[in-house]
Amino acid sequence: MGGLNKFQIIVLGIFSVAIIGTFIYLALNRGLSGGGSGPPETVVWGTIDEKDFSGFTEVFQRANRDKASIIYRQKSAVTLERDLIEAIADGRSPDVIIFPSDFIISLKQRIAGVPYKSYPRRVFKDTFVEAGGLFLDGGGVIAYPLLVDPLVMYWNRDVIGSVGLASPPRRWSEFLTLPEKVVNIDNAGNLTRTAVALGDFENVTNAKEILSALFLQVGQKIVVPSGAGFAVTLEAGDDQALESDPSEASSLSVVRFFTEFADPLKPQYSWNRSLPESREVFSRGDLAVYFGFASELELLRAKNPNLNFDVAFFPQLDNALTKAVFGRVYAAAAVKHTRSPSQTFKVLGLLASRENVLTLSQMTRLPPARRDLLAVRPADDYQYVFYDAALVSKGWYDPNPEGTKAVFRKMVESVTSGRLRISDALRRAAGEITKLLSAAQSE
Repeated sequence: MGGLNKFQIIVLGIFSVAIIGTFIYLALNRGLSGGGSGPPETVVWGTIDEKDFSGFTEVFQRANRDKASIIYRQKSAVTLERDLIEAIADGRSPDVIIFPSDFIISLKQRIAGVPYKSYPRRVFKDTFVEAGGLFLDGGGVIAYPLLVDPLVMYWNRDVIGSVGLASPPRRWSEFLTLPEKVVNIDNAGNLTRTAVALGDFENVTNAKEILSALFLQVGQKIVVPSGAGFAVTLEAGDDQALESDPSEASSLSVVRFFTEFADPLKPQYSWNRSLPESREVFSRGDLAVYFGFASELELLRAKNPNLNFDVAFFPQLDNALTKAVFGRVYAAAAVKHTRSPSQTFKVLGLLASRENVLTLSQMTRLPPARRDLLAVRPADDYQYVFYDAALVSKGWYDPNPEGTKAVFRKMVESVTSGRLRISDALRRAAGEITKLLSAAQSE
């Protein structure tokens, strides 16, 4: 065959340019529209484990093929706010964020809420659990609750049974005598088997959340809405009043109860800072009771497949008429800088629907935040307890999760070291939380 003549070369060149141009057009059009004729892609950031959420995404995409398409990216809770600020500044903001209730104050200014005329308060309260109310403010719905991760009590069946108990303590007063039955101390004074991880902070897993639960049980909400912002309500109280009435349920009684488990001179002595982290001690079988989140179940199983443990409701106050546990609620919100507001709010509605919340609950093995789903009792023994705990979960408006953790640590350590009286430690903690709150609200 001879070479191409000039005319053929020109024709082929025209066709090549046309084909390349067509591909570029289709690629750009697909990128702008989110995939040809399909719905635009909605970018979702969240702190839920990507392995769990990927399964949900597959189900969601199949069920909502013509309505929505989502891309999920897992973010660390510690860096979520900073990552979001940087993304907004760079023009690459996500459309939706799924975040825990601890971050309401820090993220609120970057969220596009839903006004009550679009989603009435009454409908919200009838649909979602009590703890979901944290996502309401004067103007409307901040975010739609999806899941609840409640604090529960994991207990070692072998240890509890070996000391003649048929079940773990249900009331806090019962923990005062549990150490005398369970604790083993060797000749060197080391705790070789212990009852409960309370008293210290550094090596007590979830110490801040345990204290939060105790404060909430005595009616201390710590931080509450006030006008257009928030205010600290943690009360210092009076040490002399506590001495005259030790049974009084107050913030002072909470701190005293918590710290006395680290006092070697007390009969309830059960913990010290020389021990490993409490979850590790429980996993190896040397701790009778461990307070952890529902989300820790699989981790505990993996750490020691031979550990004979069970789960029970988080302990309550004696004679309490209502139950309360600390629970972390995960909710979905629209980011103010979303590229497609109408599509983003459509996706939010789909994410919070009964079917999709149920699917997400099954994938994450966490209780749903919807009341209609919690009304259907699960067959799984562990989930049964988790569902009950989700219904009575509570939380508080945390201005800075890492900052308040440091405040709680300082409060506990100042009492256990004897540097401060309980009332002074509480007063200082309230002042430091107020500073964190002021900083968060001024951003």
